[in-house]
Amino acid sequence: MVSCVSNFMRKVFIVGVCNLLFIFGIHAQLLPVDLVCSSVASNGDVTLTWRPRYSTLDFARYEVWYSMNPYLDFVKIAEIMDIAQDNYTHSGALAYSQDAFYFIKTVAVSQAIAHSDTIAALHVDGQVVNQTYVQLKWNVLMPELPASNFGYYRIYWQKPNGSWILLDTTDQTAFSHKVLPCSDNYYRIEMGDQSCISTSAVIKVDRDIEQPPTPTLDSVSVVDGKVTIGWQPSSAPDVMGYVVYRQNAGIWDTLALLFGPNQRYFIDSTAYPMLNSYLYCVAAFDHCGNASADMGIPQAQQTILLDKPVFDVCADHILLKWSPYTHMQAGLKGYRIFARESDDLEYIVAETGPETLSYNFIHPLDAVKYTFRIQAFNQDELITSSSNQHKLSVIKPHAPQYGYIRYSTVVQNKKILLQLHADTLAPSAQYHLFKSNSSNDSFDLMAVLDSGDVLKPFLDTAVNVMKRAYFYRLAIIDSCGNTALISNTINSILLTNPTGTTLEWIPVQGWDQGVEMYKVYKIMGNDTTLVADVLGTNTWTDDQMDFEQGAQYFIKAIEAEGNRYGFKEEAVSNTVQIMPRFSMAIANAFTPWRETNTIFKPRLISFDASEYYFAIYNRFGQKIFETTSPDEGWDGTVKGRKAPAGVYVYYLRVLTQKGRYIDRRGAVVLLD
Repeated sequence: MVSCVSNFMRKVFIVGVCNLLFIFGIHAQLLPVDLVCSSVASNGDVTLTWRPRYSTLDFARYEVWYSMNPYLDFVKIAEIMDIAQDNYTHSGALAYSQDAFYFIKTVAVSQAIAHSDTIAALHVDGQVVNQTYVQLKWNVLMPELPASNFGYYRIYWQKPNGSWILLDTTDQTAFSHKVLPCSDNYYRIEMGDQSCISTSAVIKVDRDIEQPPTPTLDSVSVVDGKVTIGWQPSSAPDVMGYVVYRQNAGIWDTLALLFGPNQRYFIDSTAYPMLNSYLYCVAAFDHCGNASADMGIPQAQQTILLDKPVFDVCADHILLKWSPYTHMQAGLKGYRIFARESDDLEYIVAETGPETLSYNFIHPLDAVKYTFRIQAFNQDELITSSSNQHKLSVIKPHAPQYGYIRYSTVVQNKKILLQLHADTLAPSAQYHLFKSNSSNDSFDLMAVLDSGDVLKPFLDTAVNVMKRAYFYRLAIIDSCGNTALISNTINSILLTNPTGTTLEWIPVQGWDQGVEMYKVYKIMGNDTTLVADVLGTNTWTDDQMDFEQGAQYFIKAIEAEGNRYGFKEEAVSNTVQIMPRFSMAIANAFTPWRETNTIFKPRLISFDASEYYFAIYNRFGQKIFETTSPDEGWDGTVKGRKAPAGVYVYYLRVLTQKGRYIDRRGAVVLLD
């Protein structure tokens, strides 16, 4: 048995055999067959075709030799005894999936041999390249083609359920089919000879089912009231476009199909980013309709929804709240708060961390229209995403501008009358009136007034104007319950009479420009007289005092010029009375029967008439007269009859104006 590694080795072997035959004197010529075609069936069987070359040497047989590698040993797979047979089918060759190489050995009776050239079964490989074309490759049929071979390969293509189409002819062993592999494609290779055709097995190149990688979603931002979705184009070579999805009630709806591999953004004009936060993702799709496997859902990003700003007038800040931003590329670093005042340029108010979703914009300006937006930014601060914008006009309620107590004056020596002056334009304001016994003591709330009452005169009846002065102040409480301002502290005038003829008073405090002067008024009977103008002091002495009559006094304070509100007020003190000094005169004799000195009674000054008692006793100690009226005296009679002349005893009990009881006993002579 002869084996061979290559065509070239077989040629050398054949030449050697022929030389041996010639050397040994065998003159017959043994010629090899011309192996011209190999045809691969669909089951991988290979049919070989050759042209016999008849020899004068007795023919013994043909031997068919086979190998899967032309550089390894061949094995004999068949012997053919018919010299005229010109083909052979190698069953079980599986040449649709593996290589097969053959040669025919012609053997003579004399054991002389002749080898044909080696022929290969045409084995085609095909694969989709870049999802855009099919690359075919196959092996050469023979190292040296017979002269009868046409010298080129024919490439046939069949669509599913279609007819075979000749794509091209080539003398190469590779071919690129520019076809979109969106369906299964079938191919075979043929090479023609004058007497037969070599064919490969039909191969199927599976349709493209490779899903393009998901494009990188950069950001989802609100721009000019619309949502802009931006991404980086997919790297897949066969990308045809992109699908933009928006989630609706947990379901991903197709929002848009965008054709073109270089599309980078989409504007969703159907969204209402002022009202809702929307979740988006993007997938790529290729020419065959394959889309990104995950639809881009793992990197879905959601618009930032900035809630309507809330102005808290009491806290004096604007509360901003927003929804979180998800799946920021390269990681979310934080949020920036942007503001614009009216038509001015936008500026950054603050930056927060990624977990902070609210911010208090403190002390906004009154009567300013603010525009706010939130911007998310990633770790390297190269990628940002903006929220919707919200506008808010700040209108702060009118703050109370003034509160003032104009005066505090004593009325009827029992009450204190106050006149308040306060800003009543501030909405929802309350007016708290406080009172204290001293300007340094704590003040107690005595009344809560509204804007309808605060300008009316206020009468304080819970006072004792003869014992102390009272201090008042007004606090204006705004609609938030905060004390907006506190008025001046003003007091009533307490007038006292510490040393008989001397008057002393607590001066007025709290007038804007102070006191211009105090006027001292004196009351005697029904007459009231201005007796002094006092400047720079709070005492005065009445040098013209009539101690037998006494007098009443009050002080009137006059406000100095220049009050900021244009007032010039007066305030009256309590009224004090300087009582006459107590005196008593009693005669030691009287003559009731003459024209003068007819009634016996004491003459008293500065006493309490309600505590008066006067009585007369005879020499036996019997009471013959008594009275409780200072105007009534003894007329010298006893039970209507004339009393005898002589010595009688009297008893007097009286209460002075200063509160001291006086008891007096004595004798009086009744004369005829």
